Amino acid sequence: MKKILPVLLILFSMPPLWGQQSLQSLIGAEKAFASYADSLGVKAAFVSYLGDSGMIFTPKPTLGKPFYQNLSNISGKLYWHPTYAVVSAGSDIGFTTGPYVFKPTEKDSSSWRWGHFTSIWQKQADDSWKNVADFGSPHTALSAHTPIAYPASYALTPLKRKNEKATKAGLLETDKAYTSNAPYLSPGTAIYREGQYPRFEAAGELLKQENQQYSLWQPLYAAVGKAGDFGYTYGHYSTKSGNKGYYLRIWQMQPQGWKLLLESLNQEK
Repeated sequence: MKKILPVLLILFSMPPLWGQQSLQSLIGAEKAFASYADSLGVKAAFVSYLGDSGMIFTPKPTLGKPFYQNLSNISGKLYWHPTYAVVSAGSDIGFTTGPYVFKPTEKDSSSWRWGHFTSIWQKQADDSWKNVADFGSPHTALSAHTPIAYPASYALTPLKRKNEKATKAGLLETDKAYTSNAPYLSPGTAIYREGQYPRFEAAGELLKQENQQYSLWQPLYAAVGKAGDFGYTYGHYSTKSGNKGYYLRIWQMQPQGWKLLLESLNQEK
């Protein structure tokens, strides 16, 4: 027993292997997607890595694969890499996010466009990952003076008891009730806004200020992983000043109910 005890302590102190494998697999899919775009072009990469029902936001939700298939070849290079990822305990759904830069030409840096992407990934029957929602939030170039403190990537742990709202209908109900965001925030909630760098700290302060501006949140879609611990929604919003656009929200089920992991907004031009 004395020989077995240290082994048990080591095993129980290690992160769950299945969770780490799923997380690294998810991050690997995003990196492979970016590498494919670098080697074979943006159009070919999105056609290959988007799911058949995968959505892009242009800014409105648009079926991504037909959109890219109908495009002429895109001149220029799109570079990106994941800096933060979360995968569900069911290992069937998760998200990645990080910075990107689009360079129409390598020589003219004045034409480069920066931002942050958010990708929702879903596991397929052949055990591969497909991108089912791809959302961009443009901003100015990052510099050494504007570091972003990303949370550590992680795999969710299985729920001890499945919450009755851990369903697509329950998540839609939560999203519809999002007129006041205070009950849904967690300490690491990420907020992405066009023209601003991502915020992972003090997000609540920004959202409290913004709540006065919005006149409508209209969810259009929701999906929940098989473990009931991870989901996402997207929809349409408008402000009192007449601005309109679309949002993507990523949710985690916690003992208190659905909590917001990330919210990204774009704007209709």
